[in-house]
Amino acid sequence: CTGGPFKVSTSWGIFPDVYCAGNDQTIRFLEDVLTEVLELFPSEFIHVGGDECPKTRWKECAKCQARIKAEGLADEHELQSWVIRHFDRFLAERGRRLVGWDEILEGGLAPGATVQSWRGMKGAEATAASGHDVICSPTSNCYLDYAQARLPGEPIWMGYLPLERCYSFDPTPPEFTPEQAAHVLGVEGNIWTEHAAQERIDWQVFPRLCAIAEIGWTPESHRDFAQFKQRLETHYGRLDALGVDYFIAPPTCHAESVFDPNGVQVGELDSPCNRRFEFNTDAASAALAVNTQHGQVRYTLDGSEPAPTSPVYADPIRITGSTVIKARTFLPTDRGSMTAEFRFRKLAPIAAADVPNAQPGLGYSYYEGQWKVLPDFSKLTPLATGVAKIADTTVRQRDTQHALLFTGYVKVPADGLYTFHVTSDDGCRMWVHDELVVEHDGLHRATEESGRITLKAGLHPVKIEYFQAGGHTKLSIAYEGPGVDKHEIPTEAWWH
Repeated sequence: CTGGPFKVSTSWGIFPDVYCAGNDQTIRFLEDVLTEVLELFPSEFIHVGGDECPKTRWKECAKCQARIKAEGLADEHELQSWVIRHFDRFLAERGRRLVGWDEILEGGLAPGATVQSWRGMKGAEATAASGHDVICSPTSNCYLDYAQARLPGEPIWMGYLPLERCYSFDPTPPEFTPEQAAHVLGVEGNIWTEHAAQERIDWQVFPRLCAIAEIGWTPESHRDFAQFKQRLETHYGRLDALGVDYFIAPPTCHAESVFDPNGVQVGELDSPCNRRFEFNTDAASAALAVNTQHGQVRYTLDGSEPAPTSPVYADPIRITGSTVIKARTFLPTDRGSMTAEFRFRKLAPIAAADVPNAQPGLGYSYYEGQWKVLPDFSKLTPLATGVAKIADTTVRQRDTQHALLFTGYVKVPADGLYTFHVTSDDGCRMWVHDELVVEHDGLHRATEESGRITLKAGLHPVKIEYFQAGGHTKLSIAYEGPGVDKHEIPTEAWWH
């Protein structure tokens, strides 16, 4: 609409500059493009997109406003519908059918359009109720670029979608009438490669695509996830023969929660695959298990990566001190899963540091960049440094795509067990001494994670890493302990 100049983006995003719907040249250009597409592809269905189209430029464009007036449209949403209806007719005249994402419902649906419902199932229900065909691919069950495990290296940029959740999806839920169900053409699994490199495509897609295929052909009443997993064990051999580099589920841990003599629970503190446990007895034990696939679990206790020659897990591992267990699932072919870490920390009191010239506040370093996970701060050059009153985001220089590293000391008033609570959007890690007490992977959501450590009264060195990718900006740290009710750590407790 503006005529430019335009710059092609090198990262994912939603941008205001879209096709000018009021310009006849735009319509002719798109007709020419689709004509070439029809020559290349004989398929009945032609997908035209139509999702995430901001109306900002259209509201300001004289041509778009003139189109709205000339066609008697109510607003910019109906203008988008006008464009879709035009190309619905264009394709129908050539024996093809238009498909668009569920946003094409906004402003009225073109007569022959098929909707692909991705923002949940409300769009599918509305489409089928109006007598139109629908393809079901909600993000909650069908987006295969979402992470399969909560582990480093997995693309935790949006959601977490394990195999079982894919299998649990019903493309024709019970609330659909028989007439609505008849309009469900099928289900689709999507893989978006801005967050999945080419060499990871098989790993992201399989075996979740096997689950999506089965739910597409099997009524919900005839599905059984446990039996499906058993059949997968045979199917992995077929995938091996085809050279498919499928995902192998990492081990999970079944260590029991441990209580101290005063009844304070110090058990599981983290996610299903990277879990932390704490204990203050003389010993604890960890039981590992394979979650979804056959094979052996091999593990190490010395920090090294498990290999096909590492010890095989057979019985619960007895731990007498702070330990990191690394474990991988290996198939008979020696193909292995990602590494899962299970951290056990014995809650021995840690002495305070001697800091004779401590000053109020925390030292901070500020960075800017685009990250999907916490960056390696040792490889970054800060844009600014200084002293912050508390560990929050007030020292940032812009609202998105930045990172902060805080270093200094936290002062605790008495000996005892302290719980640190981190609320973050996006990711954050907090160390006390050299112990990783809290790790938060809160990408796209501000949630709280907690961790415990036993400290003696006084100053204790801390390091806090934080990054913000986009959307809301949030970082706050609270604590509780002997004589201290849970509250945000005050300025007088931070030193450097």
